[in-house]
Amino acid sequence: MPTYIHLANFVFDKAIIEKKYQGGCAQFRIDWGIEGENYHQEDDELFSIARMNIDELNIDNLTDAGLDVNDDITFSNDFVPISRYEGALWKTDWLNENGIFAWHKNAKQAQIDRARHIGEKMSMDEIDALADQGVYVMDTIKTGSNDGE
Repeated sequence: MPTYIHLANFVFDKAIIEKKYQGGCAQFRIDWGIEGENYHQEDDELFSIARMNIDELNIDNLTDAGLDVNDDITFSNDFVPISRYEGALWKTDWLNENGIFAWHKNAKQAQIDRARHIGEKMSMDEIDALADQGVYVMDTIKTGSNDGE
């Protein structure tokens, strides 16, 4: 399911988190306040940690918990930093993004199509008009909400 890209996001494949992060997905939710009052997101396949700037995430906390990153912090297959204005800092085989949303390669096709439509076809005027009607198309697109089927 697609997650909305804020100014800076760190996107994680939940299957990798479950396998490698100490305590799995349940501990990750606690450690990073996924369900708290913040801009972090969770969909069916991904976690997304939001920050104002890409350099604000403590990478040591991730590696201490079991995730991998290369020595000069220029690549990890365990997570992807995405800046709203620079895009993904590196590519993996499990993540796609269009500058507005990021989604897992295994997301439902209808959800990918919705993320692409919003991010690549809709104008801000259209998005604002929908928001005025109570339809927030920039919310995380996930099963059971926001037309996530």
